[in-house]
Amino acid sequence: MLCASVGGGVFTMLTNIATWHFLQKNALDDYTTLTALRDTLTQFTIPVMGVQTAFAQLAAKHAPEVDPSPVSGALRGQMRWLAVYWLGVAALMLAFQPSIGKTFKVGDPAKLWIGWGYGWLLLLTPAFFGVIQGRQNFKGYAIAKVSGDVGILVAVTLVTGFILPNATGAIGGLGLGALLSFLVVTFLTRRDWSAAPAPFEIWKFLKHFIPLTAGVGVITYMFTADILVVQRYFAEGSAPYAAARTLGKAVIFLVAPVSLAMFPSIARSAARSEETPVLGQALGITTAVGCCAALACTLFPEFLLGILFPNASDMGAAQLVPLFAWRFLPLAIASLLINNLLARERYAVVPWMLLVPLSYSITLHYWHPSRRSVIQTLGWHSLAVLVLLVFFTWRETRPKRA
Repeated sequence: MLCASVGGGVFTMLTNIATWHFLQKNALDDYTTLTALRDTLTQFTIPVMGVQTAFAQLAAKHAPEVDPSPVSGALRGQMRWLAVYWLGVAALMLAFQPSIGKTFKVGDPAKLWIGWGYGWLLLLTPAFFGVIQGRQNFKGYAIAKVSGDVGILVAVTLVTGFILPNATGAIGGLGLGALLSFLVVTFLTRRDWSAAPAPFEIWKFLKHFIPLTAGVGVITYMFTADILVVQRYFAEGSAPYAAARTLGKAVIFLVAPVSLAMFPSIARSAARSEETPVLGQALGITTAVGCCAALACTLFPEFLLGILFPNASDMGAAQLVPLFAWRFLPLAIASLLINNLLARERYAVVPWMLLVPLSYSITLHYWHPSRRSVIQTLGWHSLAVLVLLVFFTWRETRPKRA
């Protein structure tokens, strides 16, 4: 998982450097458009965000050498349901294409439809990653993750550098890289999906899938909603904001593998009614690494921007980098805590968590006097999510009275 994080992070940053370099030759705000399109697609995948987590939980409970049929049946069944869902998204895009393009400043419909294809791959891949994660095949996980990131880097560089130096070409390159990642994960899980399938019990699956999706989806929504508001109300000259935001998000990406590695261990221990010290260890690592990353962003924003996004520091991005880093840090720790509770099938916190993105959305919609105020709103609501999760984690782990 560490190799997947470091390797994937390096290639993701290189991809950001390549897109920044090639897109600013055409129009600098194309980078903001690309960022907004990616996060819009991420929000469309929130209804199925619990897929990877649910399949990690399922694979952790059903060893392939004992009974692979539940995993096989679930993989095939969810593919059918995802096809129905994404065709529904296509119908909505077709019906509201002009208003969607106007809202997110996307004049070329090709961007939306290439993005739809990229989003389809984003939907298909997590279930297979979840199976690999649940099997604790971290070497395979690293291979699939890094190969996809390398594929994205190569595809984006070739397409934006030599064919289409704009957001349309960048989205196309992302799609090609995502296709490579999908092919790798399906190959690594061929033993699971090729087994004789058990009937897919959709309602039993949804019983766990819905709270898993809601819990993970809240975190995802929290770190994607702000760029959509900025693209809508401050689109002109927002490239420095997007650059600073991308660098600040590195805090989450650095600690994400800790949650991924922790989840199957806790899920398996919970299924066997065993105690495990994994949460405490993971929490210590996450907090330490996250604070170091945020501190680096605070002390050396110009230096980091100079490496990743040349010229962005001159546009005022350096002042925003520390704000993003410290406001994304609570989400990084919250991601760990929600994964712990979900792995233990403790879903009581989920309804309370849903109140936070509701408040966040309303606040962003009615109060956004400046880009800085958008970041401040993100920070307060990120802290609210963390406080909720700390309380429910404490409630679940405190000694029970006799």
